[in-house]
This record gives sequence, structure tokens and C-alpha cells, in this order.
Amino acid sequence: DQRLHEAAGGAYAVWDGKENKPWRGYELVTKDQPVPTPPGAPPSSAAPATIRFTERQYYGEYWVDPYSEKVWEYNVAIAREIVARGFDEVQFDYIRFPTDGANLADARFRWQDKGMDRESALMSFLSYARSHIDAPISIDIYGANGWFRSGVRTGQDVELLSRYVDAICPMFYPSHFEQDFLAYPPADQRPYRIYRLGTLRNSYISRKKAVIRPYVQAFFLNVRYDREYYSPRYVSLQVDGVRDSRNEGLTFWNNAGRYDDIPVMNIGRDGRLAAGKDARGVLD
Repeated sequence: DQRLHEAAGGAYAVWDGKENKPWRGYELVTKDQPVPTPPGAPPSSAAPATIRFTERQYYGEYWVDPYSEKVWEYNVAIAREIVARGFDEVQFDYIRFPTDGANLADARFRWQDKGMDRESALMSFLSYARSHIDAPISIDIYGANGWFRSGVRTGQDVELLSRYVDAICPMFYPSHFEQDFLAYPPADQRPYRIYRLGTLRNSYISRKKAVIRPYVQAFFLNVRYDREYYSPRYVSLQVDGVRDSRNEGLTFWNNAGRYDDIPVMNIGRDGRLAAGKDARGVLD
């Protein structure tokens, strides 16, 4: 949140312990710059000389301290306002600690109380949110955190967070897993396997305390598996996996807002995905 990140001189920002200022993640990019030709130098057929240099390329993210109670209050105040304006659910996105950047080791959390870890920070925030928001609360999480019970890096421990939310939305995007993950023959069935098994795993890790409503990948990413298999059928197979597991809903995601690949779905009278002819041509 850029406004809160910059407010009060960066009082609520994740802090850069090395540079003593609000922290922002960046990657180091190497570039080549042509050496200027001296004025009056004779023309040359040789390739122009270059100087190689490295510069910072900052991410478009402004991280605030998840341990700060002021940050909790700020986010909950926004949530209460949108509920008052008629929205019927609040979903907290980016409910995690920063994970990227060449300078990640320099990030400091000045609001952290002694003995408090990352999982505790997110639990405490959601506990506060639960007691102050009169609407269903959902969170979206990394696919890996829905698959394995581990929140050490991000704070996203599903078993712990499920105590305070109504729905968990894991991003089980096949493009984001290792490209050989569950890609045994027939490899084209990989999206189905990931969503069926992942949704079940997430449900059991959460001890069935929350609805599991995955985000479905409706976009192409230029990775090896997607280059070979991405198509409308790829998206349909993910839907089939959700339907054949918990069948508690899903959300399609396309970062460009283009949803050309969404399949026509059969919805039963109960509002759940209905059995029928699926993307594999199988009648259930």
C-alpha cells in the first residue's frame, strides 16, 4: 500500500535495515551502454564499444509491516467501508510477507513483538478482522501453501489461518509449479491432477474449517508446460479437478482481464458444478 508505506515518514513500512529507509524490493539488472564517440573522431567500421553496468529495478510493491496493529486497523477500516457500500464479502489479497528481491535480507520488521513469528502476525490480524468485520472473509494464498503445511517464509499456514476465515482461495496455477510436477503420462491431465489433489489437500490441511475456492488459471504463461498444452481444455481440466474434489466454488483469473478460455459449465440446482460431459470427454 503506497499511501500507508509513505505515511508518517515510513513509520508503518517494512524497513530497510541496510539503508535506513522504507524498504522496497528490487532486482539487479545488467545492461550494456555504448561508449560515446569523442567529438571529431574519424568514422569507424568496428562495433561500438560498450560499458557494462548493473542497476536496480524496483518492483511496483510498497510493503507495510504485517506486525503493526496500526496496519491491521487501517486495512480493517477499508474492509468495513466496502461492506457498508454493499459488497458481500471481503477478500484479503497479498496476506503474506514479502518474498522477492535481491535485497530481501535487508528487510526489517520494527513492529514485531518478542517471540512473535510470521504465522502469528497473520493470525493476529485475521483474529482482529474477524471480530470487526460483519461479512464473510476470504484470503487468497500461494498454491504451495495450499499444498503443504508451511508458512515459515510467507506466514501462510493454512491450518492456523483457517480458524478465522470463511473461505481460502489457493492459486494452484499449473504454470507456477515445477514443470514436471505431476506431469506423468498422460501429461495433458496435469491441470486436473493439480486441482483435484490440491483442493483436497488444502481442505484437509485446514481441517475442513473453511470453504476451499481455488483460483483457476485462465491465462497463458510462457513456460514449458503451457507452451505445449495451454488451451481452453487446459482450463476445463482445472474446473473438472475442483468439481471432482470439494466442489465448493472457484474463481477464474486472467491478469489481462481476457476470459476467452472459460468453459461453459453445468450448474446444479444446489449451485455447485454438476456432473456431465467434462473436458476429457468423459460422462460422469
